[in-house]
This record gives sequence, C-alpha cells and structure tokens, in this order.
Amino acid sequence: LACPYQRSTLGVIGILVVFYYLYWNLYVFPSDSKLREDLSSLQQSYIYIKPSWGYNNSWRQIGSKANHLIYSAYFDDRLDVLETINDHNTKVPIGSLRIIAILPREFKEAITCTIRFEDFIDKSIPIGKVQSLKEHHDYKYAAYSIMCPLYVNRNSTRIHLPQSVAISYPSNRLSQLSPSFVPINYPRDVDQLFAMSRPVVSVCVGPLQQNYSDVLRIAEFVEMYRILGARHFYFYHLSASEEVMRLLRHYQSEGIVDVLQWNVPAELLTEVHYAGIMAQINDCVYRAMIVDNYRYAAIVDLDEILIPLKHNSLAIFLRQCDEG
Repeated sequence: LACPYQRSTLGVIGILVVFYYLYWNLYVFPSDSKLREDLSSLQQSYIYIKPSWGYNNSWRQIGSKANHLIYSAYFDDRLDVLETINDHNTKVPIGSLRIIAILPREFKEAITCTIRFEDFIDKSIPIGKVQSLKEHHDYKYAAYSIMCPLYVNRNSTRIHLPQSVAISYPSNRLSQLSPSFVPINYPRDVDQLFAMSRPVVSVCVGPLQQNYSDVLRIAEFVEMYRILGARHFYFYHLSASEEVMRLLRHYQSEGIVDVLQWNVPAELLTEVHYAGIMAQINDCVYRAMIVDNYRYAAIVDLDEILIPLKHNSLAIFLRQCDEG
C-alpha cells in the first residue's frame, strides 16, 4: 500500500480502500471562502445542546412505498460541503444533516426534510431533487446520501440540535402524514463537535450475509488489522451464524467492534447492488468520522488485507501521507 499520490510504488493486498481525507475533501465548494470563514467562526461561538439519541440504526420503510427505505442520519458541521451559502441577516448555517436512504435509481421527485426536536416540535426543510450514489450497477434501486442544510437564528447563543429527521415527497402521501423518523447521530461527546479528528485507523466491513459462518476468517481478519494498527471495526449484520455473532459480541464487549443491524428486506436484495453496500459504506464513513471522530476508515471485505510497503503499521503510513 502506498500513498494515493505515489502510484508508481502502489502495492495493495485488497481491492477497495477509501480513507477519510478523500471524503473530507469531496464535494468541497471553495467559492465565497471569506464568507465561509466568517460563518465558521460564528458557528463555533454558539453553545450546542445535544439531544438524547440511540447509537444503533435499522432500515425503516418510508411511508407507504415498499423498498423506499431510510437508515440513518448524521450531523455534519462542515460548511465547505454546502454547495451554496445563504447569508441572511437573521439566519446562518451551522452545518447539514446527511441522510442514508435507498430509493429507486430513477427517483426524480423533490424531497423535504422534516426535523424533530426533543420537545416534538417539527420543522420542514425543502431541499429539491437528489441524485443516487454511483456504483448502482443499473439495479432498480440505489443508495442515496441526502443533504439537508441547517440554519439557525444569527443572534442565538444556545442552539438546541434536532433529535431526529424524516424525508417526504409528493407521490408518497403517507411520508408526509406519518413520517418515518430516524435518530440523528452526533459525536458521543458534544464537546468534540468541532474538534480535530483523531489519527485513528478504523475498518468498515461489508454486510455479513447468506448466513455467514467462517468464524476463523473473522478472527484472523480482526487480529491482523489490529497488528497493523487498526483500533476499531464496524460490522453490519444481515445474516450470520450464531458462532460468528458470539465472536463479534466478544469483540464488542472489548470495545473494539460495533455490530450494526442491516435488515435490508429480502425482496429488495435482488434489486439493489450487493445488499445496499454503497449505503453501508457511506453510513460507516460518517459513523466513524462524526460519532467516533476517527480520521481514517479502510473499506474492505473479509478477504482483503492492506499492508504498507515500507511502514510497520497503517497508522504510521497514513500519518506520513497526511504530512506529505
């Protein structure tokens, strides 16, 4: 494994790896940089009150539409990923919500986000049309990462952050009448909301499915990555044997593994690429980046081990990449 810009020395065992600095710089809009800097200073001057929330997520049907699903949402404090910044006299942006969903690949409707606070007050945010993520392989359904900008009163001092969010659209009347809310994920410690990311390597593993039963491979995988410097692992459970789940619960009790439910409906598995893996990748990256404040996330399958050519660990290698 070599730094992304050292392609001539590339040596990778494994097919796909995405690290945070790729996501950190993706979809950044540098125009109006002075305005964004000023708003960033204002953003960090507020006192934020985080609602209570649950860490685990599961797929929920949106309204009356079968296979229209919503999984999770994350508070993203980066202002430079907002395509446009509206500098009102009374309203200023504090970030956005990233919502992970599965919808038809050719979905063309305008979407409205509805955010709900702990006191059950709701607020609607029209965001217009959205586009599916790439790598849908022309299946009928695709993963979506939907962004809802959040604005607050400029003169506020204390900001109560929303607890949950839902999406709605015109053809799905029930999505408006009875929204499917999912909890919004925040940093575990609200004091870390604007903190520098920790130079920790985490590992995102594709969904375990088809009653996955190779316990030895999972043990070898986790221990090998721990030797290489990985500190945390995210597993998504669709279908696995009891022996595999017992091993994952053991690692979970040690605090090095999170096991997330990945309850994609059976009828959807043949109509979305690889059990919705693009939604899983995006959820894992935001979960590691926002909830746990990790700087790096390797996205691999259980038969992929990333080994640096000249360094003793992935963490040392990646820190050197960051330093140039």
